[in-house]
Amino acid sequence: MALSAKVEGIIHEVAALSDDERDELMVALDAEVSAEWMGEISRRALEIDGGKVQLVTEEDFLRKLRAV
Repeated sequence: MALSAKVEGIIHEVAALSDDERDELMVALDAEVSAEWMGEISRRALEIDGGKVQLVTEEDFLRKLRAV
């Protein structure tokens, strides 16, 4: 897959960062992703607690998966 010029530019900019700057960027990106996942986890927990969705056992999941 070919990268867009914008993405290639970002890759070159990141490559030009010092190790400390890259570490700082990774921490910032990780925190942003973690916050988004926490929102998703909370949403799913509310669906489970509210009875909106039903959990299945691993065995049931694998059995249904094999049947497909």
